[in-house]
Amino acid sequence: MRLILILWIIPIVVFWGWYGLSAYDMSMGSFFFTRAFHDHMFRLYGSMLGVPPEEVPMLIAGTFAFDTLLLMAMSAARWHKKWFPQTKKWVLESLNMAPERTNEQNLEAFADDIETFATTTSLSHSGEKPTQPERSIYPMHPAE
Repeated sequence: MRLILILWIIPIVVFWGWYGLSAYDMSMGSFFFTRAFHDHMFRLYGSMLGVPPEEVPMLIAGTFAFDTLLLMAMSAARWHKKWFPQTKKWVLESLNMAPERTNEQNLEAFADDIETFATTTSLSHSGEKPTQPERSIYPMHPAE
């Protein structure tokens, strides 16, 4: 799969790199990156395809987009066992459609909450005042 990704990204980078440099005539001393060569290539492709030269870059962009979607679909089919359960859980949680918990799960969560509350609070029934939590040395508000 790594080879397929490399063979997919190289033509995209080469073409759009050439297109960007030649469209703005950044030739760097090479005829390959001149605007004249750019226009000549798109006139040539346009005449071969039977379309105006201005439409050729959008046709190429559409082809690259289709290839990208096809590669993403292949990758998703290959890696669905890894990402699908996590993605399904995330989507259901974000849409608040997570499956309801059973009574046993609710009781366990309630017991955990009670245990957490009992360990974090220091209330005494012997008549002593509850101790205040220590304040941080950093102010909580700029006015403090």
